[in-house]
Amino acid sequence: MEKTLRTALSYFMTGAGLYHIFLGNGNMYGLIILMLGTVGIMINILDKKL
Repeated sequence: MEKTLRTALSYFMTGAGLYHIFLGNGNMYGLIILMLGTVGIMINILDKKL
């Protein structure tokens, strides 16, 4: 359950970050949200391989 919630939150944060960068103001908050979501997705991918 925890892993599923973490994965869903990572994908949501990535989508929100992409929205803020490309369709929003393109400010630093969008970039931070995008980076955190991308790091979460990378952790999820590496966790499956380990």
